[in-house]
Amino acid sequence: EQLYANIFIRGVSIAGAADSFMYLALECMGSMAIIANITLDPWTSLLSSWNPNVVQPGLNLSSSVAAVKLDTPPAPSTIKEGEVFTTQPTVCVYDSSGTGLSDKRVLAQFWMKHGTIVDEFFMPYEPQDTTIARDKALTGAVSGNTGSDGCVTFSGLGVSTSGKVGVFSIVFLSEGVMDWDEIFFFNVTSAVSDVVV
Repeated sequence: EQLYANIFIRGVSIAGAADSFMYLALECMGSMAIIANITLDPWTSLLSSWNPNVVQPGLNLSSSVAAVKLDTPPAPSTIKEGEVFTTQPTVCVYDSSGTGLSDKRVLAQFWMKHGTIVDEFFMPYEPQDTTIARDKALTGAVSGNTGSDGCVTFSGLGVSTSGKVGVFSIVFLSEGVMDWDEIFFFNVTSAVSDVVV
């Protein structure tokens, strides 16, 4: 016997985005919520074992953001997993005339892991699937709102203890605009000093 519940979602808004074009996906406890009368993106047929699937139509986010600049990079360039950067990055968001934009969010996102570019398509960790190891993730990866000068300093950007250590790189984005000139490379070392069996 299957039990169902109706869930009504109202007042959805976008506080920040890593891309100006996005899809809508609903997830509850690791399972996909199917939306009636909306077709699945054919691309997800290649990823049928993952949840949630992507549904059409997509959303095209209009934005006044024209440039994102890393004003102060994170530091140090080597940190232990589970820790945050002692120097938190400051990122500024500008419009096409170079004026700082207030009330914008900035997202930090992995660009490369162990020398491999990260797929932009987001696949959540499935806690019920114990055969798939949880990958390294950023913590505190969403900033607060930018100030009147268009700049904001992250408050807790770091890396999780899950996944493999090694060399990573991150980029900073706001509403689909990325700072391509400032890809920050750093090394993550293990928090474990010794293993005794």
